Amino acid sequence: MTAPASAFLTYLWHYMLARLLYDDLVRPVSRGHVPTTLIVVAIAAAVAFGLGRRSGRRA
Repeated sequence: MTAPASAFLTYLWHYMLARLLYDDLVRPVSRGHVPTTLIVVAIAAAVAFGLGRRSGRRA
């Protein structure tokens, strides 16, 4: 595989991931859908808590 082809596939992968995150998470939150906002906030809090506990054990 050539370098430009590899770069294009990497770009395409990141673009599709960003669109997925935007379409499923950011747009509903920005338009005021309360249930979606609560779910996103709960997931973000759980991830932040988990990362904090994980990094706290290493110190």
